[in-house]
Amino acid sequence: MSKTILITGAGSGFGEGIAFKLAELTDLSVIATTENYAQIFRLEQKAQKLNLSNITFEKLDVTNSGDREKVPEWDVDILLNNAGISEGGSVLDIPASAIERQFQTNVVGPIALTQIAARRMLKRKSGRIIFMSSV
Repeated sequence: MSKTILITGAGSGFGEGIAFKLAELTDLSVIATTENYAQIFRLEQKAQKLNLSNITFEKLDVTNSGDREKVPEWDVDILLNNAGISEGGSVLDIPASAIERQFQTNVVGPIALTQIAARRMLKRKSGRIIFMSSV
């Protein structure tokens, strides 16, 4: 039986690269998630060109509680928390709202998502959770 990996932030960058390489090189069932629906079509076209049938794409904004509620339906064996954003500039110039959004995306959202996935993993007595960031 193939295991399922859920990768957040797979709409571009490291997340996208990891999702496609895992789908290409392993028998894992890859659920690659993006913050918005607009990214999904391009990713589906890329997977189709590469003839990858073990990768699917879902909208999952880690800061959105409604999106996070979909996770138990996917029965995840491995969670790769990769979603993240970065605000550059002087601390004097960055609006507090931008700092709050970054904290919600990089810390609070991934932890809330992890709590959901970890509960199912504990019941099953197996699973892996990985946190990574390019920031």
